[in-house]
Amino acid sequence: MTTAAMPSIPAPHPIRRASPRQDRLFFGGMAILLTASVVLGFAKSYFLAGTIRAPLPSKMIHIHGAIFSLWFVLLMVQTFLIPAGRLRWHQRFGLYSYYVAVLVVVFGILAATDSLRRGGRIGSNDPNVSFAISLMDMVSFSILIVASYLARRRPESHKRLVLFATLSIMDAALDRWPYEAVGLTFAAHSWAYLAFLLLPVTYDLISLRRIHRSTLWAAPLIYALNQLRIPIGRTPLWTALSNVIAGQHQLP
Repeated sequence: MTTAAMPSIPAPHPIRRASPRQDRLFFGGMAILLTASVVLGFAKSYFLAGTIRAPLPSKMIHIHGAIFSLWFVLLMVQTFLIPAGRLRWHQRFGLYSYYVAVLVVVFGILAATDSLRRGGRIGSNDPNVSFAISLMDMVSFSILIVASYLARRRPESHKRLVLFATLSIMDAALDRWPYEAVGLTFAAHSWAYLAFLLLPVTYDLISLRRIHRSTLWAAPLIYALNQLRIPIGRTPLWTALSNVIAGQHQLP
């Protein structure tokens, strides 16, 4: 008696992974690019103005600036400890980095509140909308930094989420780039920010031939919250809340 041959089942394609060299070049390059972008954006008002002696509007903004700068120092250190073979140092500094991340959020909110009460504006936006912009950045950063902590035992996800958390607070630096000096208008900052968000997406497509699952949700989250900041800041409810926080009105 003959038996029919069973059809062969094709083996699943292995998941493509980026090489260690590719990751070192990309994530190291992004750490340098983001840090250099912050220095460029805040050079005139902070770094070249003497940092602690810079004529900032309040002590709270000084503290916020120092903690913000420390985050980028840690980003650089953490990014280059792995290729240097200092895994234990990376893990130890990683814990301290999350303490600093908490301070980034706390003092980011306090600095935004301080700016609101002084009538501070971001671009042409009124103080209430500017307050919404700052707080939504803290929301993005908080979501992504918590996600990166939960993914700390999954390096491919962890490093992408830390990168996106940092990208979520890059808006202030990119707003202050000297666009006019190279013949561009201030509107170019929106395109610059979008280009920064697309860099990890492009890297995934080149190195993995797909978009990594962390990139797949983190990049749209940042973009969506970025686009919602101004509409939320213009709502009557937000205006009323901002006025109460600013001490201009009492809740009914």
